[in-house]
Amino acid sequence: MKFVHLRYHDQDGKVLSHGGATIAYEQENNDVGIVVYYATARCNIKDLFCKKTARAKAGGKLRSNAVKYVEAVDMPLDATTTEVVGKVIEEFRASIASQYQDTIERLY
Repeated sequence: MKFVHLRYHDQDGKVLSHGGATIAYEQENNDVGIVVYYATARCNIKDLFCKKTARAKAGGKLRSNAVKYVEAVDMPLDATTTEVVGKVIEEFRASIASQYQDTIERLY
């Protein structure tokens, strides 16, 4: 299992200590391509961001398959890690766009 942490930044590009999101993902190769399964954990902008807590929450959701944010992303077999992670982040942002439109641009 691998993790990507998305953090809020101020107008100067400095990473803020509060808020963010973590994506836990696993990839599986099959005959057609790569399938990426992922789950997310979000930290409210009012709360201090903790990577350990975020990894535990997102990883637990991925292992349990008990949350709606677990998705499968199909990628070709020759996809690079950067392409896989980029696609997962793109899918995650699309899934929360309607709920968090005002803050989505601040997540990186």
